Amino acid sequence: LPSALFLIIAVFSTTSNAFTASRRHHALLGCHPLMALTLPTMEQLAQDPFMKQVEYGFTLTSNLGSDQPNIQDHLQAQLSHSDGIRGFMVSYLTADESPADQPEIPKALWGALQTQMESDAADDLVSLTCMNVIMPTAMVSMHQTPDLSAGSARTAERGIRILQALCKNYPSVKTNVASIMAVANNDSNEIQDTQLHQFWSQFFEKWGYKERQREDISNAMEKILQEG
Repeated sequence: LPSALFLIIAVFSTTSNAFTASRRHHALLGCHPLMALTLPTMEQLAQDPFMKQVEYGFTLTSNLGSDQPNIQDHLQAQLSHSDGIRGFMVSYLTADESPADQPEIPKALWGALQTQMESDAADDLVSLTCMNVIMPTAMVSMHQTPDLSAGSARTAERGIRILQALCKNYPSVKTNVASIMAVANNDSNEIQDTQLHQFWSQFFEKWGYKERQREDISNAMEKILQEG
């Protein structure tokens, strides 16, 4: 997998640079960050760089509950590449008010996710969706203040809903989740895919996860597998 996947920003914190920049942008516009806005073009969604994708992500998130036509097509365009996936997820998972808190994934988003799972973007989507659970879960115990820990816990729960839905429907996602759990538990007996095990082992080492973080990540993956 491309090294760019390791550049996923801390979607678990509402103080991340991307989130703060997008909130500042909407404040300058004089509107609520999740107020329905004019949708970006399909070309912008498919080609613009990461920081612009964060901005577009807030716009698309705000429109998930509206009657905006073709919202699924716009989501598919944004989720067609790594920068778009990361930008959308930053917005969807960390917004103060987000449909990510609903029990069910919005229909348009689920349709877009299903389309991308059958595309060349599937590997990026699966890896980043897993990271969107691993990273905030780990940060719950790493943060020094209750507010930041609570924000990470909320982001993790939102990420779990997406990962769980994908795990129920796609064996490749389930294999990733099982590999992450095995790495978190240092369990070589549960290796299903050597390449995936190596990938996630390197990810854990890169971020320096200790026993507490590994235990929390293992519990999250177990929950996903049991309910998936």
